[in-house]
Amino acid sequence: MSSGETKGRCSVKMCKAFLKTIGEKNNIIQKNVNHSHEIDIQKLQRQIVSASANRKATEDICERSAKILHRLATVQ
Repeated sequence: MSSGETKGRCSVKMCKAFLKTIGEKNNIIQKNVNHSHEIDIQKLQRQIVSASANRKATEDICERSAKILHRLATVQ
């Protein structure tokens, strides 16, 4: 968002849960943490690793994706 806000939402399309933050310290300014479904821990962990890999891949475009995933898998 142009005002420095970031908004994250649940990956389940029909779920209304979200978190809105602002600033470098990601201060929470608005939230709805009531999920309308069961939470799949394995899927959540996979999404965290995937997001980390995507972030790293955009920061360092010269590094191979397999190397990034291997490093993240050993850390997580």
